[in-house]
Amino acid sequence: MRSLKVSRACVVSAIAFSAMQAAVLPTAAIGAEICGNDEKRMLRLFEALDLTSGALAEVRGFVAGEQWSEACRALVRHYRGPARDRDPQASKPRPGGTVAAADLVLEDQVTLLNTQGRLARRADGGIDWLDHGPLGDREWNSYLNRHMHLKVLLDAYLETGREEYARRLDEDLADWLVNSPYSGERSPGRRGEGLDLRWLSLEPANRALVWRQIFDALALGLELRDSTLLLMLSSLQDHADFLVEHHSPKHNHLIMEMESLATIAMRWPEFAAADAWIRYSLDQVDGWIEQQFYPDGADRELSAFYQWLVLQRLASYGEILDRAGVPASRASGESLERAHGYLAGVVRPSGTVPLNNDGDLVSALHLLSRIAEREDRPDWLHAATGGRRGEPPQGAPTRFFPWAGQVVMRSGWERDALWSFFDFGPAGEGSHQHADRLHLSVSAFGRDLLVDAGRFTYDRSSAFRDYFRGSASHNVILVDGGGQNTSIHSTASPLLDRVTIEPGLEIARGVYADGFEGAAGEASHFRTVAFVAGELWVVADRIVTDRRRAIQALWHFHPDCSVEIDGSGVHSVDEGVGNLRIAPVGGVAWGVALARGEEEPEIQGWWSEAYGHKRPATAAVFSAEIGAGEETFVWLLQPARGAVPIRRAEMLATDGESVRVSLETAAGEVEVVLPFVDPPSR
Repeated sequence: MRSLKVSRACVVSAIAFSAMQAAVLPTAAIGAEICGNDEKRMLRLFEALDLTSGALAEVRGFVAGEQWSEACRALVRHYRGPARDRDPQASKPRPGGTVAAADLVLEDQVTLLNTQGRLARRADGGIDWLDHGPLGDREWNSYLNRHMHLKVLLDAYLETGREEYARRLDEDLADWLVNSPYSGERSPGRRGEGLDLRWLSLEPANRALVWRQIFDALALGLELRDSTLLLMLSSLQDHADFLVEHHSPKHNHLIMEMESLATIAMRWPEFAAADAWIRYSLDQVDGWIEQQFYPDGADRELSAFYQWLVLQRLASYGEILDRAGVPASRASGESLERAHGYLAGVVRPSGTVPLNNDGDLVSALHLLSRIAEREDRPDWLHAATGGRRGEPPQGAPTRFFPWAGQVVMRSGWERDALWSFFDFGPAGEGSHQHADRLHLSVSAFGRDLLVDAGRFTYDRSSAFRDYFRGSASHNVILVDGGGQNTSIHSTASPLLDRVTIEPGLEIARGVYADGFEGAAGEASHFRTVAFVAGELWVVADRIVTDRRRAIQALWHFHPDCSVEIDGSGVHSVDEGVGNLRIAPVGGVAWGVALARGEEEPEIQGWWSEAYGHKRPATAAVFSAEIGAGEETFVWLLQPARGAVPIRRAEMLATDGESVRVSLETAAGEVEVVLPFVDPPSR
């Protein structure tokens, strides 16, 4: 295939899907002869197919004679034959738990996004595809319309061969097909009354990928009614039309939609527009890649989870192009190299990615191993495997990403290495940003210690959405009880002067000066983080305010950490594993309290590793009153395996531009000067 520009007009179906053609087939007729009950739908399907293809010679003969029932049967026979582009991985059942989950589906109990609920039924007995589940969460409905529970049934069938799973899959799939016609328009997607996610964005994109696996399973013995297969084929044309006409313009949605469009084209090449779909997707993805990543490799949404997801989908998309014989552009390849390098640079020693902004705790091991082998990058493999495989990356292990405004300080690449993630850059484009500038996460000795909160839910009506997105769930400072306001989302220039890396001392600086929720007047927070001798961190905070304030400094521990107050500080006390001591240094008189799993009087002390799942986690809340002007204070963050020894630290002097600290290290006393960022101009 040649790579060329393709307009939408080239790939939209020749026959418009009019309101008359979108008429719903009665549910009672699902098992009947589709060609006789919905001739218009089938006529549209045959007009969308490339009947000049030799593979469809039998179908072409019946269509030429207007023998529609015979043409339908011939088309079904064609697809029940050996799959031409079947991906052996696509139809592999997921290991463990699929049978139990499928048995629950047979009882109308489905688990989507870690939330189990009973399928709602319409008056005629069919599934209510608009239901939002037990918590009223639109994301639950989104996954219902992505047909994730059909994948559960498919996995269980492939694992056991039990026909009840295949029958239920057939019934639910046909019910959706009959009751979810494509109007030619994108679903409104409005909140409240009128919300319909069946044809919105990621729903049709991901649904088609599940259907691809269902079709692949036909060659493995899966039995579906002829009518269901014909309805699927007619709807696949609608899916492709939707993905061309109504795909997202940018961010993570676009690659998922274009991967789906290319998948339809490759798995069902009998469609006349299949070649154009592939080329259209390539045109869109090439342009998108150049806009989606900063020059340092960070995805502009600035969520490591979504970057991992995007790169996963890009890898799958690249495999589709390889099978189609379509080369990706050289410019895109360079952007992707930087993007994979970013992911390799930020991974924890455990191989998981940071939880900055919205996201789940996922491992980058499989993705980076796959890409490292393909691109001959043993340094990426070394980073992802905690030093067990590959070769160490060149230079100091610390990585600075000036466009993202992020620095990962680490003592090495091994699994027990010390690691921190400091975020002082823009909030991120799109809708997944958190109010967390100057947040710091810490891992040491194979254990996460200070953590970002995760996402838990996208339900804006939930107080937990406010908590997980807000400053209160992050390691930052609240002013007069208020968190950070919405901050700068993107940047046009790198923050090159914010980080210095020298042997034994690495320093990063940031500032937040966009105001605090509900707090009158002006207040700014300056934070500098120093990684000293590869063994501990010193954090210097400076508050500049025009009036007296109540401030809270928050430090959130991982749920597995047992945390105790120790004098004026706190420390985790778990035996034989990584622990952390946080000791305030300086003249501020702090009060300290621990909050864990609280919902009243306010939400505090929670952590989420995956959507729909949250766990109580200890938050150390340091409270103080400060006067108008400037207040500087310091924190010593000291990790150790097992008991954490007490190290001496003293704030020697501060002049508003920097702070000088004396502290005890394994090699003896050292003095460190931590400079602050210059105040932002007004």
